Amino acid sequence: MSMAVMLSGALLGSCQSSADRVDSAEQKMENAENELENAERDAAESREWIEFKKDALIQIEENQVKIEELKLKQESAGKLRDEVLEERIERLQEKNEELRSELKENRAEHNDWAEFKREFNHDMDELGESLNDLGKNNKN
Repeated sequence: MSMAVMLSGALLGSCQSSADRVDSAEQKMENAENELENAERDAAESREWIEFKKDALIQIEENQVKIEELKLKQESAGKLRDEVLEERIERLQEKNEELRSELKENRAEHNDWAEFKREFNHDMDELGESLNDLGKNNKN
């Protein structure tokens, strides 16, 4: 009887360890799949970030050209220069530089990429509209 108990104990123990090994292998496989999904998501976000940053820098440079054009018009106005307009141009240039700085910050500092992108695009759109409006109002 003791031989049968030992044999059944050994069989149960080996079955248990096989089941444990299967569970462990399944867990490792699941972890590897999760890591792969995370890596793929990070790579896609990195590509999206690079494209977003490139497009934003182009827009910032276009804004800077518009600002310089507005400044030149103001300088050529001589005695008719508008101090309020000059202040508005200066504020727009400051905002453009703020956006450039935000873009240069490490994206990892922003916890929510989608929120950062939405807010940045909103600020960029507002700046563009302000530049366009100022340019229209300043056509002489």
